[in-house]
Amino acid sequence: MDFSARIQQLMLYKGNISEYCLSKDAGIAQSTLSNILHNGALPNAITLESLCRYFGITLSQFFFDP
Repeated sequence: MDFSARIQQLMLYKGNISEYCLSKDAGIAQSTLSNILHNGALPNAITLESLCRYFGITLSQFFFDP
């Protein structure tokens, strides 16, 4: 799965939010988010849960919704 593409897709659906806003509002370190989006780092479970909570989706929806 391309985590970067999926997160960027969700950022666009949320109103084209910035990385800074996402990191701040989701409680994720900006460096962590940047590594995921630009360097292909894999998010850990806690980061994924924080992202899903911010976007208002479940982990299942993160992986399986188009």
